[in-house]
Amino acid sequence: MQDDEIQGDMGHYDNQILIRISTGNQIITRAASDIEEVIETLHLFVFETNPDETLPATASCCYYHSLENVDITKPVSLGSKESFAPAKKYKVCLIANYNLPDAVKQQLGNEENPLPLSELNTLIEREQSQPPFASPEALLMEGESGAVTLNDGTAQPIEVPATLTRATAKIVLNIKLADEFVDKYTPYTGTAVANNRITFTNPALTTYVRSGQGIYPSSVSGSFSYNYAIEQQAYSITYTLYSYACEWLGGDLETASSLVINIPVQPVELSATPLDINSYAISLDKFSYQTADPAPSGNGDSRDYSLQRNYAYTITATVRALGSNEPSEPVKLEGAKFEAMPWGQVDININGEDSGDFLSLNYHELSLTDDTENSVLHFDASDDVTVELDGEVYYYNKFGQKKIVGEGGNRNDPTYGFDVDFKYDNNSVEGNITIESKPLPNNAPKYFRIKITNNHDRKLVEYVDVVQYPLNYVTSTFGYYSSLRDTNSGQGCDFLTGPNDSDDRYTKEDDNNNLVTGSGANGNFVVKYVRWDEVDMEKDENGKDFPTLLSGRNTLDYYYYYSTSRSKWNSTRVNTHKNPRMYHVRITASSNDYTLGVPPLDNNGYTQGGEDVGNMVSPSFMIASQLGAFQGFPSYEEAKVHCSRYEETTFLDYQEGIVVKYNNWRVPTPAELTIIGKTQTSSRNDYSAIDEVLALSKYWCSLGQVWNTRSQTVGGNSDNTAVRCVRDANEPGTIIHIKDKTPGWPATRPSVTPN
Repeated sequence: MQDDEIQGDMGHYDNQILIRISTGNQIITRAASDIEEVIETLHLFVFETNPDETLPATASCCYYHSLENVDITKPVSLGSKESFAPAKKYKVCLIANYNLPDAVKQQLGNEENPLPLSELNTLIEREQSQPPFASPEALLMEGESGAVTLNDGTAQPIEVPATLTRATAKIVLNIKLADEFVDKYTPYTGTAVANNRITFTNPALTTYVRSGQGIYPSSVSGSFSYNYAIEQQAYSITYTLYSYACEWLGGDLETASSLVINIPVQPVELSATPLDINSYAISLDKFSYQTADPAPSGNGDSRDYSLQRNYAYTITATVRALGSNEPSEPVKLEGAKFEAMPWGQVDININGEDSGDFLSLNYHELSLTDDTENSVLHFDASDDVTVELDGEVYYYNKFGQKKIVGEGGNRNDPTYGFDVDFKYDNNSVEGNITIESKPLPNNAPKYFRIKITNNHDRKLVEYVDVVQYPLNYVTSTFGYYSSLRDTNSGQGCDFLTGPNDSDDRYTKEDDNNNLVTGSGANGNFVVKYVRWDEVDMEKDENGKDFPTLLSGRNTLDYYYYYSTSRSKWNSTRVNTHKNPRMYHVRITASSNDYTLGVPPLDNNGYTQGGEDVGNMVSPSFMIASQLGAFQGFPSYEEAKVHCSRYEETTFLDYQEGIVVKYNNWRVPTPAELTIIGKTQTSSRNDYSAIDEVLALSKYWCSLGQVWNTRSQTVGGNSDNTAVRCVRDANEPGTIIHIKDKTPGWPATRPSVTPN
């Protein structure tokens, strides 16, 4: 090593302490010039450790050094060994690209009152540029060395390895426009134009400087827009965004971090007008983490609904259908692949010793999001490996019950023969693992876990959790209760406050789910609910209880007004159905039979009429459960009003007592009824992902009355016509914390008895 290779050198490099810095998977080469690696300023703080080599918050800074414009391809000189006590252990704390507060600078020069580590731990950084992180010149980084003796009594230089990690999260969008989409719509390409924009809602703008201090409590930061360009030949979009660490409650739109991308297009039809607004929503949750430890201690408690510091999040998606022409109601971008992995962080072995045996994978969680049957994993190991399934291959059926693939045999079970197999070189220490797995034909996601074992050290085991989605698939959630919103107050039923409804419209149903309408009847329908002591429960992969279906001969209940003065209450039971599950249908494949897109609403919030809208299918819509199955509407107008006032609630987390109330329901289009009709199965078949939800002969849709056949012929009389409301899933529900208001939950549950 030459003298000029050391930065901040205080004389000859003998007797020096040298800090060797890394920010990625290897020591950065001289060719690296990316902004993510730039270090404009570097602060080095030295603290003496406890005898057990831990660093207490009360430890005082015994040495400080600062450098500017650091080239991390060279070691950084901390100074002479003689500045430190012999045989004692120290740790070096590093902070890069941060302006120290004046109070900290003054305390660093105060020998009588030295700077404690706790002061460093409370430092925060705020992003000031608008829009945030639009042109970052140097990202905030920090790190800490291991415990090391800085004065070993020799004249040889000591090299201390340290890793800098970034305080930001990086989000990379990779969006491709499908050929079938480009055949119909020409996007604006080349230089970014006014409407070629990405809107980032609620990026975190404040962070603790040092890691391990938790996620800084952030408030709503607002929405910020960034311009992008479309690559002309490949019709692809690649864009990088940044945010400090943040977390939010699932389904809470107000505080959630999210993205909306607007892709303006020109329809190829010469007579068509340009679509300047064509927007898609991208949620920032449920990432597949390519590591076994996605949330280090102190960086937040959950993988989901959070962005972690020093993590790189990659979103890959293909646009196959038009988005929304309403900027405030973007269409969810279906079929997107979400991956997360540490952003270039590596473990530095200070002693330079290795155990000799190792095993590593490029993924620990994997989503197969289309009809591709093979997906490749890569392994590196010190010896050959064994690849096998860990547990069963399974799915969740229409009752929410866990079912083993193929367990019903080749006669009755449509999933029979849809097993999982692997191909790999079992004599190699590195290579690819090809997963051979066909999507299930019953419209259900398929789940399995892969186990990879090092054959020399059988204790070295890695796991990969896989979920495989068909092009069109259905999931479900258990309905808790349903109600109708009051047209005067806009309020619905909430068991925390008691049912309420002051509208004069009468909607009581009898035991056969028939609605009795008209004036002078003996009450108003208020709420239909499930008695929780009559519910079958199962446990999820985390050991938490979740509801599946009504057990035995149990039924649904509802409350209604007993008298026309609405001064008395009564209740009754509905004996016909036992499956109060809402189904969520996701369509990612285009078809000549329908147009994929969110059906537009009129000024009253009702589904618009017309043949064009009638042929539309929302790419992601929910179907009201049996709690919302009604018949006997004499007119389309009543059906529309009913759906616009309908609400249904489900558990987001049963054990934690968190429920989600969904509104924004509407009458379905004929094309959506056709999708449901072709996908549903009778109650005798428990291998399907969706139960029979359209069992009657006639239903209301956006074109009026429709016969319940696969051709969905419109017409006929209106007597005894039913409605099954749907909602577009691009809007989250309202979060209600039952546990917070019900001591002893879940053993004690809120009463559903009206006051």
